[in-house]
Amino acid sequence: MASVSTSDFWTDLYARGGDGWELRQPAPPLVEFMERAPLTPGRGSAAARDAVRRRIRPLDRDRYLKGDLDAALALTEDGSVLAAVEAVIGPLE
Repeated sequence: MASVSTSDFWTDLYARGGDGWELRQPAPPLVEFMERAPLTPGRGSAAARDAVRRRIRPLDRDRYLKGDLDAALALTEDGSVLAAVEAVIGPLE
């Protein structure tokens, strides 16, 4: 067996899946946690998402993203998202 300091050791380990990191699925404890206690966004996060969704539709299918990126930049530059969040949770510094 090669020393852990050599690339051959790691190449072989990854090739046979011996590292234990690649499960090809979400980690079972994470799945269990999410099923037991689904996460709901806080009020500020929900306000930010709603502000973005008024201008940018969800990425439910592949499409050219230049328009979405331009809209996201505009929302950031004009302060729309920040204003929406602050309207719900108060001023941010």
